[in-house]
Amino acid sequence: METVTEQAWWQKVATGVRAQLAIQRRTSVDLAAVLGRGSNYVSLCINGKKPFKLDEIEKAADWFGVSVESLAKEQG
Repeated sequence: METVTEQAWWQKVATGVRAQLAIQRRTSVDLAAVLGRGSNYVSLCINGKKPFKLDEIEKAADWFGVSVESLAKEQG
């Protein structure tokens, strides 16, 4: 029997960030520079292994030109 677990809010944000990176054809290296973080850290965050900090979510949303809420919406 398979069980489905709901994603944590920060994993939804990671999905939203990945989607925006693809839509806007930007790279995780570009995002790392905007956030002032290393590319390894950003990689962990966008892959849902580690949560972004709230100020990083705000910076990313501003850089993408979208709302913070839109990054956490269910994708698909």
